[in-house]
Amino acid sequence: MLDDFKQIGKEALEDLRKVQDIESLEQWRIKYLSRKGRITQMLSRISEFSPEEKPLAGQLANKVKKEVTAAFETIRETLGSRRPAAEFFDVTLPGERARIGRPHVITQTLNELLDIFGRMGFAVAYGPEVEDEWHNFVALNIPREHPARDPADNFYIDDNTLLRSQTSTIQIRVMERTRPPIRIVAPGRVYRPDTVDATHMFMFHQLEALVVDEAVTMVDMKTTIEQ
Repeated sequence: MLDDFKQIGKEALEDLRKVQDIESLEQWRIKYLSRKGRITQMLSRISEFSPEEKPLAGQLANKVKKEVTAAFETIRETLGSRRPAAEFFDVTLPGERARIGRPHVITQTLNELLDIFGRMGFAVAYGPEVEDEWHNFVALNIPREHPARDPADNFYIDDNTLLRSQTSTIQIRVMERTRPPIRIVAPGRVYRPDTVDATHMFMFHQLEALVVDEAVTMVDMKTTIEQ
């Protein structure tokens, strides 16, 4: 029976030398090293030996298993380090250019308009999108009974706070903290509960210009628009 152990080890190593790829190596592992493999079955047969032969049988079985397992690990590392030709990567090749997308058409339009106003001497001013009634209505001479202040036509957060319905709020904030002359353009999102369709949205963009100075007339506004 000890010769059987040696024969199993010999056959295992011979079959292992024939392995050429990971798939066949896995088949070999199942045949010899799995729970029902030949090496495992060999170890379970040690109990069949007489008490005098068991030590020798155990030593031989463990030696065979150790040699076969070591050979298996060596082959597995060798095959694992091989890269198929199709996966070869040339590190000297230039990298692929990342696709970063493009600005939205609204962003492009706003940038173009701001560039035009900038060349005419306008500064860009921004303001909060969550406003109080003072800046959104009162300071713009919109009285409480005005239809524009109807709660159904605005996004109120509480009795005195709402999402701004116009970028004119930015004009008020600029005039509160800046002495004339003032020459600004105010872009931004505004919010009104309109029914969504092809031409309406509950959020849209506005762009307003404000000039506060001496000797400014409608002629200046007309000239600015024409430019």
